Formats: sequence, structure tokens, C-alpha cells
Amino acid sequence: KTLDSSVRMLAATAADGNINGMTTAQAVLDQATKTDAGVASRPDNYMWITPVYETGTRHAKNHEFNKADEEFGGIAAGAAHIMGDTTVGVQVHYLHARLKDKGDSYYKANANTYGINLMARQDRLLPTYDTGANSTWVQGNVGYSRESIKQTRSDFIGANHGSSPDADIWTAGASVGRDIAVGQSRVTPEFGFDYTRFSLDTYKERNDNGYALKVNSDDFDSFRLKVGAEAEMPLGNNWSVRGAAFYRYELMDNNMHLDSTFAGAPGAVFTTVGEDLSRSSGDISVGLRYNVSNLTTLGVDYTMRLEDGYTGHQFGLNYKMQF
Repeated sequence: KTLDSSVRMLAATAADGNINGMTTAQAVLDQATKTDAGVASRPDNYMWITPVYETGTRHAKNHEFNKADEEFGGIAAGAAHIMGDTTVGVQVHYLHARLKDKGDSYYKANANTYGINLMARQDRLLPTYDTGANSTWVQGNVGYSRESIKQTRSDFIGANHGSSPDADIWTAGASVGRDIAVGQSRVTPEFGFDYTRFSLDTYKERNDNGYALKVNSDDFDSFRLKVGAEAEMPLGNNWSVRGAAFYRYELMDNNMHLDSTFAGAPGAVFTTVGEDLSRSSGDISVGLRYNVSNLTTLGVDYTMRLEDGYTGHQFGLNYKMQF
């Protein structure tokens, strides 16, 4: 086979990692407009800072390598402004990702991603039914990120090849939901979608021993429907607990590929097929919030991400200030 199995996984892992990263950023942004349980005030502005970390191991489904370790870590910061029942917000984020193949071949990659998200939300869409803490809402978001990857792989004769590809990542999403008051608690069913376009630039490996590659630019698209719910309940003494569960289904690309030529001996373009991504995925989250005051909230969250061949564990902190 022309490529090591590890490099076949590049596009799939990079795209999937950034989908996870963008989803994390959007989830933080979604929370900006929701008043934490036990805090009655609803100021006009929010600011938040959220560091996140995720680790997991991806097991191959249709290639000979065994498994690869993945890690993602970063930080997001944003602000939102409320104008009556309309909220607008912006968030910037940084994400660092690492991948290392644990099979017979050798592959490792480090990626740095910088991005921005914009969002808008409209509450109380059904005035007749949206009374008190009950609210039917719709929200949307768009985002852009730039990713720089540094990677090294070994080929079938044992030579190492380094490269530094770059990529543009475009995201968009929308969802509709309803905040339902249950005593002092809140339950929110939600339905929506997340779209991501991962555009990989053309790049060339640095070892010209005849087996180094020139990889052509390509685009990968993901469109995931999501359905689920979250809930929050006050515990007393300024503490509250929240939980969420979401199911996602991929409607577009779940099989990635790269078109390449040999850098040292240009010829016909050949295509290598990447690891299939699972169409179905889900995540389960739990978290604690502590209201330092009516204007400041601290939180900690844990999320388990589940899909065929991958289980990820994400940990996050949250600081939110209202004014």
C-alpha cells in the first residue's frame, strides 16, 4: 500500500477533532443567555472564560493500525449582550490537538487552532405560553477557525516525512428549544444541527526520497443533526447541578480521503481513503455551579463523548460574570 495506515487517518482525525472543538465552543456560547439556577437577576451583559481538555483513544474500524491517542485542550472567552428578548454574542477560542498512532507504523501530529464564533438568540417566541421562567427560543451561530498542523509519519521503507499543512474551518449551527420551569429547576429539550467545512490546503512533505508526498487541497463537510435535553436543579447554599444528553447523526461525509502524488517523482494522482467516522455519536454531561454572588458564577463540567471506535473524556472549567 502506498501510504502508511496512520497517514490515512489524518483528514478524518483533523476534521473530527475540530468538529469536537467547535461544538465545545458553541456549547459554552449557548449557556451565555441562560440564568443559572438560584440567580434571579438577568443583567444586560455576560462575560465568560472556559478552559477545556479532552482525551480519548480512537480504535480503527477498517484499517490495519490498532489505535491512536487523541488529546484536545484549549480555552474560550466571550461576551454576550441582552436586548429585551434578543441576545447577541461573540467568542474567541484557542484549541491545541495532539494525535499519536499506537499501531505498528509511526505517526504523530500537533495542531493549533485559533477561531471566532458569533451567535444570536431570540427568546419568548410564543408569548401566550412563555410566561415566568418558561421560554421557547431559537438561536444560531457561525464561526471561522484557522488550523496549523505539524506532523511526522514513517513510510513502508522506514523513512520519516515531516509536513506542515494548514486548514480553514467554517462552522454554522442552529437550534430550537424550550426552557421549562419545574419548581426551582429547569428542563430544556432541544433540536438542531451543526455544520462544519474543513478545507485542507495543498502541502508537500519535506523528505524528497521518492516516497515523500505532495497532497492536494481538499474539502470535507459535516452536517450533524442533534436532539437532546439538559436540566439544572438548585442544591441550596448557592450550589446547583446540571446534566445534559445529546444524540447526533451525520448526514454528509463520514469517509475521508486524500489525493496525492509522489513529490520526488510526480505522476498520476492517486487517492487514499481515510478511516470511516461513525455517523451516530452522543455525549453525556454533568456539571456543578457555584454562585459566588448574583453576578459571578464558577463551574466545573465533565462530558463523555461516545461513538463507534472512540470514547472521549472532556473536562472543563467555567467562570461567568454578569453586569
